[in-house]
Amino acid sequence: MTFQFSFLNFKEYLNLQTTQPHPPNKKRTSMKELTTALSFLFLCFFCQAQNNTTNTTDQRSQYLYENFSKGNVLMKSGTVEEALLNYNTADQSIVFEKTDGSVLTLTGLETIDTIYFRNKRFIPGPDGLIYEVIMNNSTPAALYVTYTNKMRPAVITADKNGISQKDAAEVSNTVSNVYMLRPYKGDYMVEIQKNYWLLKSKQIYKANSARQFEKVFPHRATAIRNYIADNHISFGIEEDLVKLTTFCNTHM
Repeated sequence: MTFQFSFLNFKEYLNLQTTQPHPPNKKRTSMKELTTALSFLFLCFFCQAQNNTTNTTDQRSQYLYENFSKGNVLMKSGTVEEALLNYNTADQSIVFEKTDGSVLTLTGLETIDTIYFRNKRFIPGPDGLIYEVIMNNSTPAALYVTYTNKMRPAVITADKNGISQKDAAEVSNTVSNVYMLRPYKGDYMVEIQKNYWLLKSKQIYKANSARQFEKVFPHRATAIRNYIADNHISFGIEEDLVKLTTFCNTHM
């Protein structure tokens, strides 16, 4: 499991120590005592982080990538933080790996502008999830994607010699919403799926079917259905979703 920590908790603690009224006839807390208390707080945080960040193979099987990659986190303040990053398909969050191998979840999303790694861009959504940017500068709707997972039994097949084999990890994002299959524990596989979304007027809408696109652009439902049929749009192919979103933005 990953450990989440927000510096907001620390700020609240600090404000409590510095703004709490002092009862009469009681000695005020000295700077030395306050420093000792803060040092103890940080020590407790790091100890708790170490105790709550055991990274098993089961957990890593749910990450989008098998390995962590160097990335940058652009803050709204303009500063850039570097870290080893990955995407957790279990809760659509970004996780980062420390030098000791422990993994933490990136929090404080309200202060983050954009996350870059693996030549991809990710942004925090209005619902607290992390979205990969597919089309961000388009109007009136932008196209995003999230990654989720589900477990399914491994399919056992036999080769020409009659030897049974189980599914191996494979990428199949060109034919369906299944992005990847990865071995899990026992006789199960992790099936990582792509889920498309449209952001319009600060609202997030599902974008995985014709009906869902029509809901976002209700006055152009017939035009959308005709475009999908004429251009053989597949909702499992990202390039087709980009074409459809572009059509909707330019013909609405």
